[in-house]
Amino acid sequence: MASRFAKEGAKVLLAAKRSPYIMEEIHPDIVVGGGDVDGADDIHLILEYKTGEKWGTYEAPRANRFIVHSDDSNPTLSSVEEFGSHLPSFKPHLLVVGGLQMMDNFPFQSGRRQERLMAVRDQMSSLPFATRIHFEMASFTDTELLNDLMD
Repeated sequence: MASRFAKEGAKVLLAAKRSPYIMEEIHPDIVVGGGDVDGADDIHLILEYKTGEKWGTYEAPRANRFIVHSDDSNPTLSSVEEFGSHLPSFKPHLLVVGGLQMMDNFPFQSGRRQERLMAVRDQMSSLPFATRIHFEMASFTDTELLNDLMD
């Protein structure tokens, strides 16, 4: 979404960690406001297929998406504080909150997930009332996480 907004001419502040790979791949006008990656890049493998697509002797009866990842940065919202420090001067017209599905079934210490969600809530409520907020929802299997999001 950030790349699309930038291609359309919007100023974009992205809550993500900077790595050589990310900085090489994203639109050059995007400001990455989340600090530098500690160590290697996170890995996300996404297998997506359409209804009727074939793989060997198998044919997909319906479209689907299968995602696996090795990522400790996104589930813990590790960029939220540094991103938040950029918000007052950036003065966004729109805040897109997404990626929270990464928290689903992540092994948090007791209370830590709620603490991270409160940081996002505080960022949203710190913005002027006129700021639009798009809250992106994805697939969740952990009903406690869904309850925490609603709280």
